[in-house]
Amino acid sequence: MKGILFKKHKVTEEHGISDEVIACDDFGIMPLSHPFAVHLEQKELPANEWLDEDGDDEFVPDKPCFKSFEDEVEFGIEADTPQDALGVIAYFILYLSFGGAFSMYDERTKIGYEDVRFVKLEPTADKIEKDGKSIIQFKVVFKVNSPISFISLERQTNSVNVENIRL
Repeated sequence: MKGILFKKHKVTEEHGISDEVIACDDFGIMPLSHPFAVHLEQKELPANEWLDEDGDDEFVPDKPCFKSFEDEVEFGIEADTPQDALGVIAYFILYLSFGGAFSMYDERTKIGYEDVRFVKLEPTADKIEKDGKSIIQFKVVFKVNSPISFISLERQTNSVNVENIRL
């Protein structure tokens, strides 16, 4: 199954700044929905509507600016009850919450973004049956603050390197 990868910058005394790439599979968590259809919405342009002129007087920049957006992702973990999965979900959320913004890449849709942050864990978890297994389903909301910083995945021998693509 294709998963979701998270890339964070770690600062250590020994190695300085290094990148850490973690898959949701490393937590025993699987994506049930896949995020990041391309959301591009331009920010409002400054405009005046003069009463004695037709149309609007708009400032149209050479380089447009785009709004940030939030995306909800459904995850699942094999467990019989939400209480059985609570510890793993809490650890996963703490990982996402600490250390600032991160990059996020979905291997299935092949879409990823930089400058992503955790917003919230939806307060409900549901039990579903999938392929004869009990899955606890929960939703996490992420905010993408850099909507045109698409990233791609480049696999190297025994490692994963996330490279930036700027438009």
